[in-house]
Amino acid sequence: EILLPSCEQNKYFDAVEDEWMYRRVRCKGVFDFSKSILLGPRAPPLGTEILERSAVSPSGYFLITPLVQENGETVLVNQGWIPKNYVDDETGKVGEEMIKKLGIGSVDIVGVVAPTEFPGQFTPSNMPEKRKFFWLDIAEMKRICDAPRNAWFIDRVESDKAPSNYAYPAPRPIESYMNFKVNPYTHIGYSATWYGLCLTGIAVTRFRFLK
Repeated sequence: EILLPSCEQNKYFDAVEDEWMYRRVRCKGVFDFSKSILLGPRAPPLGTEILERSAVSPSGYFLITPLVQENGETVLVNQGWIPKNYVDDETGKVGEEMIKKLGIGSVDIVGVVAPTEFPGQFTPSNMPEKRKFFWLDIAEMKRICDAPRNAWFIDRVESDKAPSNYAYPAPRPIESYMNFKVNPYTHIGYSATWYGLCLTGIAVTRFRFLK
């Protein structure tokens, strides 16, 4: 469904979000960088040239910024990945140079409606007061951005006004949404592992009790 032609987001703003999950949508508006949020530290998105050029996976953040549409509605946009050195160590915010290059007035964004995340057992707590998140808590992000509860969260995959010769923020390639973390080969590997462990257990048990 994500490969279908983009639909205007504001036409479906009141639709049930789950029905449009992973659907590609188009939004037009102006970014409000004063309310930007950093998600990370994390590695660059899979399928980007950043990983192909680097022997070691670099660390950075995903830059999430509210986009105020022409109709006044707000959408949270994951603009993409930025390296750690693009964040000011003292303020913990994105540097002014990047904001100047990205704050180019009205933009036309194509993105994919994305779901929230759930923290693992050892995931640190988010720090909304510092606008830093370790895991994607969309509901809390909407709250601190003064966005309505039914506002959408999208991952940017295209922009018709991306600054030339400017690699960051690096959006997630749309093709990567077709790559699942667990594929058939992973299941085969798991099956072979557990089958081998079972045979080993049977052999050890027989050897112990028939000794």
